Formats: sequence, structure tokens, C-alpha cells
Amino acid sequence: MSSYTNEKEPLRVALYSNLRNLIQNLMSGSETIEQLIHTLINDNLDLGCAIIEVVATRQ
Repeated sequence: MSSYTNEKEPLRVALYSNLRNLIQNLMSGSETIEQLIHTLINDNLDLGCAIIEVVATRQ
């Protein structure tokens, strides 16, 4: 499971960047955007890491 921990931070950074760009085009109010981004990342980070791990073990 150490690879699981190692892939979390790069995934968090990528999710943050992509979500911020997408949401900024749809909403105004940076505080609301930041809260939404952090909620989305926290709710989905473990799932994303699990998917990456499954794909990596299949290759």
C-alpha cells in the first residue's frame, strides 16, 4: 500500500488544478470555489487512488 500513499499527492494536485479551471468558468466567488474543490477532492481522492492502483496492477 505504500504506492497508494505515494500517488495521493500528485493526484490531489492534478484534481485541484483541473477542477479549479473547470469551476472558475462556471462560478464566481473564489471562497465558494475553494470550498467546492476541497470537498470534491476529499470525497473522491481515495477512489481515484484505488482506480490507479487497479489499473497499475493489471499492466
